[in-house]
Amino acid sequence: MRVKMESFDLLQYFYGRVHEPLIHGLFRLSAPLDEQALKKAVTLSARAVPLIFCVCDLKNGRPRWEARPFSGEDAVRVVPAGEDEDGVAASLLASPIDITREPQLKVFVVRGSFKDSLLVIMNHMACDGSGFKAYLRLLCGLYTGLLNDPAYDPGIKPVPRGSGQLFLNFSLAEKVKILFLKYDLSALKRQTRFRLEGDKNMPLMLTRRIESDGLSRMRAYAKRKGATVNDMALCAYARALARKTGRTRVVIPCPMDLRKYRPEAKDAVCNLTSNYFLALDIDAGAGFDETLSAVTAQMQAQKRSAACLKSVVMLETAFRLLPYRLLSRSFSRLFTIPVLSYTNLGTIDKGAMRFGGVETTAGYITGAIKYAPYFQIAVSTFDGVMTLSCNFYGTVGDQAAITDFLEAVCRELGSPN
Repeated sequence: MRVKMESFDLLQYFYGRVHEPLIHGLFRLSAPLDEQALKKAVTLSARAVPLIFCVCDLKNGRPRWEARPFSGEDAVRVVPAGEDEDGVAASLLASPIDITREPQLKVFVVRGSFKDSLLVIMNHMACDGSGFKAYLRLLCGLYTGLLNDPAYDPGIKPVPRGSGQLFLNFSLAEKVKILFLKYDLSALKRQTRFRLEGDKNMPLMLTRRIESDGLSRMRAYAKRKGATVNDMALCAYARALARKTGRTRVVIPCPMDLRKYRPEAKDAVCNLTSNYFLALDIDAGAGFDETLSAVTAQMQAQKRSAACLKSVVMLETAFRLLPYRLLSRSFSRLFTIPVLSYTNLGTIDKGAMRFGGVETTAGYITGAIKYAPYFQIAVSTFDGVMTLSCNFYGTVGDQAAITDFLEAVCRELGSPN
């Protein structure tokens, strides 16, 4: 059986040239999970997301999804923590997925003496950040149902995955108008570069936390300034980049969830994301407030516009009209892969992250592990704690440089009063 390859799937496949297209989640639990219930829940979840039990067939020109007789037994693995739970979890979180041979989902339960850590890794071709959170909610619900009734079967069905669903609420005139909106893809060609060495044999997954009191101060400050916490994170990232690189012009693409155009897709496990472009001129003497005002003004203006849908129309058109070989050769000219990027994977709903009576006590979501020179900062929030993360294949020297950079971003976020 085949599962339809969507345009966003192919986009993420091409992005695999600069990173392993995976989304990662790490969650600390209050008690051990039931291994069999978890495996059954993963098996049931494939009814909603068939792609997780497919492999990517690359033998016949255009990539396509082929279903395989996988189950939760193939995707879930319980690993004893031993005396180094954090070390075991960190090592497993960097696990790759062979998209041509394995399920597009890996779930590790790192088993401690009295509680577990849960690691979930999913192919980015299957979903974006919002889709990943939707999958986690689905998995928790299925696990809880199966724990109460081993014969639990909610009768779930596959959800739409294609970008075409975004335009169901648009008239023909509105669709035509989108094509004439300004969307500066060329801005990506003028990006600053964060100079790092790179080492494809050494995955680095580095994090820094902003605790609840710090995040509360950020929220209060953002409210006073008419900004968002996301605006503040972007502002801090841009300012740290300007200082690190010595450049005054900083261009950062940042994703936006297109589900606002299709509220019915809020629980869709798929890719429905486009980008805004933040372009800032940051003078050496510019204060945080000045930069934040510029960030907020640009973000508000772009949120009022549907221009971000133009790239979706372009992608869908190219996907449907161009032969695969031509599309593959032309991709770098049609769609520039961001060298520097930022992603806010949003807030993880603590209330939904319950596995029966087992609570999630801490956790975060992070994105792909980048190859040099590509570089990304990811942000996610759980239970009032914001986690900044950076994933990069690099050297020991790169690790030190990225650690210093994350600390610089945190200092920027702690500087406003």
